[in-house]
Amino acid sequence: MVKTYNKVFLRRDKAPKPRLAVEILMTDDKYTEQRDLFLRGLKALQEKDPEDPTSYYRIATIHGLPYEPYDGVAGTFNVDDNPKGQSGGYCHHGDILFPTWHRPYVLLLEQCIYDEAKKLVEADSKSDGYENDSRYVQALEDLRFPYWDWAGPTTLAYGIPAFLSKDTLTVALSVDTSEEDNPKKLGEIVNPLKAYTLPKNLGTMILVGDQGNPTQRPYKPPSENPYTPAGYATVRYPDENYSSKHSEASLKVIQHCTTVFRPNIYQVFLVDDWLKFSSHGWNADPDHKEINSYGHFSSIEVVHDTVHLAVGGHGGHMANPEIAAFDPIFFLHHCNVDRFFAIWQALHPEVWVAESDQTAGTFTASADVKINAQTPLTPFRKSDKENEFLNSDDVSNTHWQVQIRVKKHQLGYPFTIRVFLDHKNANASTSISSPNYAGSMYIFARGKNTQCANCKNHPDQVVNGSVDLYNSMQGLDLIGSETELKGDRITLVAVTQDGKGIDLNKIGLVSADLFKIGTDEKNAKDFNYKLVDHINIPRKLSPSRS
Repeated sequence: MVKTYNKVFLRRDKAPKPRLAVEILMTDDKYTEQRDLFLRGLKALQEKDPEDPTSYYRIATIHGLPYEPYDGVAGTFNVDDNPKGQSGGYCHHGDILFPTWHRPYVLLLEQCIYDEAKKLVEADSKSDGYENDSRYVQALEDLRFPYWDWAGPTTLAYGIPAFLSKDTLTVALSVDTSEEDNPKKLGEIVNPLKAYTLPKNLGTMILVGDQGNPTQRPYKPPSENPYTPAGYATVRYPDENYSSKHSEASLKVIQHCTTVFRPNIYQVFLVDDWLKFSSHGWNADPDHKEINSYGHFSSIEVVHDTVHLAVGGHGGHMANPEIAAFDPIFFLHHCNVDRFFAIWQALHPEVWVAESDQTAGTFTASADVKINAQTPLTPFRKSDKENEFLNSDDVSNTHWQVQIRVKKHQLGYPFTIRVFLDHKNANASTSISSPNYAGSMYIFARGKNTQCANCKNHPDQVVNGSVDLYNSMQGLDLIGSETELKGDRITLVAVTQDGKGIDLNKIGLVSADLFKIGTDEKNAKDFNYKLVDHINIPRKLSPSRS
């Protein structure tokens, strides 16, 4: 009897939380429980039936080999009849949808890890669970997929984090609820970040005796798409014994961090043209006439490509696009690519996906057809409907803004209006380092005894200001066109220069409105402002203490 599975779609059922650097998640004691859940959740996915669409194996197949339908999403790719060289995976490479397609790909794995972690939190100790221990309940709510910042100072100093090459890692396997403080039972698990052992043959079978077959010694990897038999693990810089040379991989990463990753990602942030930013496939300027508008530029995909090579090396899975996703470091890498994409969006909010017909195609789309922000990002469904897929607009094309109007001279001295998102209890003592803090508007007002004639002649002068919610929404994981805000999710806090709370009813607040800002469909540099809601102003003091 063939087992059936529910259709997979990306849900919107978790409270927003920031992602952590993997070094922080793995080493900071503050995140011990979240680390346990992440590692055990990922390991559970790797041990699932490979036919299950939520298994690590099946998720990894989305990116390339073995060129099979994922979760019933049929394609047009035919390996035996492919005159235009249509790509066999669902992934977009070398075209404008590279950044936006990989965003839900990381989200899919994040969601599946969360679901496995939830089972562990709810399971009893006899089943190696945490019996709803409050520490793990909270950690589950905070659990998000981490990123590896391959351009950061830690990578520059040490290369690939050492814990990515350890054979085993220590985690809490259960808690003892019969004793005070619910002590943890610790144990070792196979490190799910080091490698992934294939449950099926991957790639084209190589003849017995061929040195390119991992079953033979000495092993010499072929020039492309190395064959991996069932029972063999992914590798990085494989040696003649088909073992990873982790020290060599780290050294290469350090070298590339200095010479390629850091300088090139800096150049990427300067690019304000989607065609040039989004992929390595831009070829609209064959005579290089436009190059001087930037002097030098690099796309986000070009930098991304070099990371793959530096990590995988000759014969390593990461260095080959068709099999790269089977190495767990792939998703740590792409989570960081998505992070850089989000930073670039914040730097260039007026730029979004442009239309292009330069594409090699995917498993579901032919080559050389027009693609744009509405092109379905298959196989990622946004609902349980069979053929309702996310598109690029679903993974961000809107900004939200609070627009404030206040009488400048009513209070009689300078003050600040702070804006918080999803923090109803925010007050003057709430830290502006909180991810809920969106920004502020400073009222540079004169005192009531001023001799300023203009101030006296215009006592009701109104100051207009705005606070963009993008950075806060990004920190709270609220980015996406499906996100809808209302005024009751915004809290305004008025404070004096020394940080004391001020009654909002005394500052001369004329209005506070929530606007949704989208780009024009015909011209990505034109904005459309839409009034969404008025922000309710509570008639009470903004206290200076919680």
